[in-house]
Amino acid sequence: MNVSLAGVYAIMELFLTMSRHLITKLKMNMKKKYIGFIIICFVFQVSFAQTPQKVVTFVQVQHDAEWYKQQAEAWKKEISNDKHNEVAWESYYRATKYEFVCAEGEKDYEKIYARLDKIMKGMKRAIPDSYTYNVMMYYHGGNDLSKSAYMVKAISMRPDEVSFFPDYVSFAILTQNDTLCTNTCKKWYESGKYSAGLMNYDYNEMAGIDKDGIIFANGDNSIYPKLLLQYGKNLFKDKKLVCLPFLYEENYRERVLKELGVPPFPGTDKELNAKYPANNQLSIEIVKHIIKYTRRPVYFSAIDDETITSFKDSLYSEGLVMKYSSKSYDNLAVTKRNYEQTYLLDYLKESFNPDGYKDVVGHISMNYVTGFRSLLEFYRVTGDLNNYTKLKTQLHAIIDNYHFDNSDSKNEYLKCLEPSGK
Repeated sequence: MNVSLAGVYAIMELFLTMSRHLITKLKMNMKKKYIGFIIICFVFQVSFAQTPQKVVTFVQVQHDAEWYKQQAEAWKKEISNDKHNEVAWESYYRATKYEFVCAEGEKDYEKIYARLDKIMKGMKRAIPDSYTYNVMMYYHGGNDLSKSAYMVKAISMRPDEVSFFPDYVSFAILTQNDTLCTNTCKKWYESGKYSAGLMNYDYNEMAGIDKDGIIFANGDNSIYPKLLLQYGKNLFKDKKLVCLPFLYEENYRERVLKELGVPPFPGTDKELNAKYPANNQLSIEIVKHIIKYTRRPVYFSAIDDETITSFKDSLYSEGLVMKYSSKSYDNLAVTKRNYEQTYLLDYLKESFNPDGYKDVVGHISMNYVTGFRSLLEFYRVTGDLNNYTKLKTQLHAIIDNYHFDNSDSKNEYLKCLEPSGK
């Protein structure tokens, strides 16, 4: 078959034209598929973000404000489908509250309280006789003892509801119900559902203070582990834990002062709140009052930075706790004793129990780094190579095992391991 040169060119042109059409079509199909893939991913991401997940206390697990916002929307939809869903109501309330707590910038307290009040009114209409409504009514009141009837009813309905044991214990302390406090702490400890890491940390705090010592603590992760150790394991019964947030309650304040042999702090709750309106001002004044009159050794948990600042000129680090003293003393020797003889530190190497508070434990464990910084330097200067190497390795592991938000924060802790003056 003979094909002319013109015919060859014609065939080539036809081939090129067909190729261009084919390539264009392929590109269009690929573009459509790519756009479709992006849309599918976006829809999946949105739907996943808005999939309702049970919202637990942010003391245990904390997310950003956007996550809580999405969860509030997701649980609100669940309620519209089933208004009797108790889990949905609790999670809707918590997500709404935590979105506000975790949001940046100036906060409109009246607005959030109005939103939470509205949720509670909706809960009352939908599930008025439920456990969730009763326990959340007390929770919503912020330990307001005028709402005690709600908590009493809730506890009678579900005495073994572990997720609300923190509220049961707080209620027991404020109402001076020692039986409820002891029984709940025992059940809480025996359930195995509280953080082993926090228990270990607080064991070391309590073990390091002197006999009959008073320790001031603030916040769930500093108060509840100590209560579980005292009431759940029956340890450190000679030592007095003072819960700083509860000092605002007259009944608790009077009982603590009486047990410590300290004169009453004059004034009713109403009078004192008017006199000391600033945040933590009242509790700080009561702490000063206790220090003035007690003969017992006084300590502060290192977790409570704000209160510590008020007494910083008279506080001496002994590792994980700060001891109040009007006179200087060899606190490094006590820190050395705590590290070498008192503290139980194996849990920092490896844990064999799942811990829902893992991030919290990692964050709090940074106090070992700052608390043992001077001891590490002491070992270096005195040539105690064995203890220096051992301690530095332990502290380095604590830093490496924690997930920092940024490298600058991590580097600040790593500087604590360097020789002084470097």
